Amino acid sequence: VCKEEGIVPLQLLKWGLNKFCRNADDSSSVPKLQKKEYRDYLLTRQEWELIDLIAKFAPVKDALEAGLAKLQKWHRAMGCSNIYFICLVLDPKIKTAYTSNKWDPDQHAKGMIDLENTVG
Repeated sequence: VCKEEGIVPLQLLKWGLNKFCRNADDSSSVPKLQKKEYRDYLLTRQEWELIDLIAKFAPVKDALEAGLAKLQKWHRAMGCSNIYFICLVLDPKIKTAYTSNKWDPDQHAKGMIDLENTVG
């Protein structure tokens, strides 16, 4: 039905869910909730945007998770050696701007101490 009508399935779900939540409380054919109303379950625009984003990246979820795992592996490896910090600091395009803004303050301070001890 969605393809025939040119409607994206998520849009149809959004329309149907919103319509149900807005009208169910006033319907005699829908069971009443205890201490709640169906309107309480309406999703905000931000929540729908998050669902859209999840749906958009669902086909590549496994690849994204594998990439994040690899990134975490290399990030952990940086803690085993001071060479990564020193290379970043010695890069004229980076210096300490990246590490001071993006790294944990304790990691940055440790890197600066390691740099001073190495260059010292």
